[in-house]
Amino acid sequence: MPTKASWHHPLLPWIIWGIGATFFFYDYINQVVPGIIGPCLIQAFQVSTAALGTLSAYYFYSYAVMQIPVGLIVDHFGPHRPLVIAALVAAGGNLLLAKASTFGGVEIYRLLVGFGAAFSYVGVLKLISNWFPAGRFATLAGLTNTLGMIGAVVGNAGAHGMTIGDAPVSVTVLDENERSIGTVFDVLGPTVSPYVEVEVKVKDPQEIVDSILHVSSSSGRKRKRSRRRK
Repeated sequence: MPTKASWHHPLLPWIIWGIGATFFFYDYINQVVPGIIGPCLIQAFQVSTAALGTLSAYYFYSYAVMQIPVGLIVDHFGPHRPLVIAALVAAGGNLLLAKASTFGGVEIYRLLVGFGAAFSYVGVLKLISNWFPAGRFATLAGLTNTLGMIGAVVGNAGAHGMTIGDAPVSVTVLDENERSIGTVFDVLGPTVSPYVEVEVKVKDPQEIVDSILHVSSSSGRKRKRSRRRK
C-alpha cells in the first residue's frame, strides 16, 4: 500500500530510504561476521569446523524461506512497520546470540537474525517505489546494493578487530601495582567477553587470583580481568 505523509519535505524520501538502507547494510554485516569470528566460536563451544559451516547456513535457511512471505507481508501492510519489527527481531537475535551458553542456542538465535534480516532488501525496494518517482527506482536499488556491499567490507574489517587472531600472546602481564606477574599464554572465550589465560611466574599464584590484571602499555590493550593458568 502506498505511504502518505502529512509533512513532505524534499529530503524526507531520502531520510526514509537511508534508514531502510542502513538495515540492509546491517544485513550484510551479519552475513560475513560468523566466518570471521569462527575461531572464537570453535574455542568457546568446542565445535568442529563442519558445525561452524552449518551455523553460517542457518542464517540463510530462515532468510531464504521468508522471501515470499516477506513480499506478501510488505505488499499488504506496507514497508514501515514490518521493517521496524524485523530490525528489532534481528537485533534481538544478535543480543541473545552474544549471551548464548550453548552452540545449539547460537544456531537458534542465528535463525532468528536471518528471519529479521529477510525483510531488509524487499522492504527497501518497497520504500523506493512508494517514496520516489519510478524513474529513480533502478538507481536507488543499485545504491542500496552498494551500501550492502560496503556493509560486508565493514563487517570483515570490524570483526577482524574483535577476533583473537592478533591476541597479545607472550606479552607481559602486570598487576595493579605494575608488577610483572607473568605473560599471556592464550586468549579464549566469546569475543564479547574474552578471558586471558596467564602463565604465572610468581612464587605464590594464589595472591593474584581474582585480581585485576592488564598487559603492558606497549601492547596498547585495555585492561581485562584475567584468570590464572591451571
